Amino acid sequence: MTCVSWKWSRNLIALCTITLCIACEQSPQYSELEDGTQWALMAFDKDELPDNEAAWLRLQASVLHHRTNDTLRYYAYSPFLETEDVLWDLLKDRPVGDSLHVIFFNANMLAPRLSDGDTLLAKIKILARRSSEELNDARSREFEQLERIINAPDFQSAFEERDGLWIRWLERGDTAKVRKGREVLIHYQGRFFDDRVFDDSRKGFGPLRFVYGTEDQVIKGVEMALSHMHLGDVAELLIPSWHAYGKRGSVDGRVAPFTPVIYRVEVIELGV
Repeated sequence: MTCVSWKWSRNLIALCTITLCIACEQSPQYSELEDGTQWALMAFDKDELPDNEAAWLRLQASVLHHRTNDTLRYYAYSPFLETEDVLWDLLKDRPVGDSLHVIFFNANMLAPRLSDGDTLLAKIKILARRSSEELNDARSREFEQLERIINAPDFQSAFEERDGLWIRWLERGDTAKVRKGREVLIHYQGRFFDDRVFDDSRKGFGPLRFVYGTEDQVIKGVEMALSHMHLGDVAELLIPSWHAYGKRGSVDGRVAPFTPVIYRVEVIELGV
């Protein structure tokens, strides 16, 4: 009889726990900030808060209309830099792994434009964080790495400097030149200095076709190099971070902040 009662009690406790958890998920307890923004911590991976503030965050986030639940924006692995923002102030002290729900009606880093009367819900997970000190260390490592490579005799004999990046010609094509407003088709491969490939058109969606000069089609370093290239040219580029993915890093999370990269670019077709 005692054993049966104990087993029944244990099951009742488990049932109550499950019921409470479901209730918490449906009606989380929100705290309120000075501007009326409400937030609730939904999940966490670490008990201890960081001992420094973040200057860079990588987030996964959905922004939904609070009434209709329609998704208005989605951020998969998006990097964000320190900004004057109530939402940033909320997130900068949180550890990696935290998930939060935030209800707001003022524009912020996730929703720069709001219509009057809009109330939005952001579901946020912190994927990675870096402090100012960590970003400064990354910047210093990049300068040291570039200086070591660029000053090597073999590098200087193979590469030429053009507009703050370095180009090595692997093949030279004809006289048809890449020009602003002209359609271009390129193959490309991006890799790190240790030869790890992070992007390859031949293993992805195929060659990239775009009108040269159109914004946000390729990283700045590739666009700069194309201005020196002709149909049939194949070039290898050493691109410092300020002409690549900068202090944010790539939006897909594969390239960290302050990371120089190497690209191989081939011009395979030019429009009229």
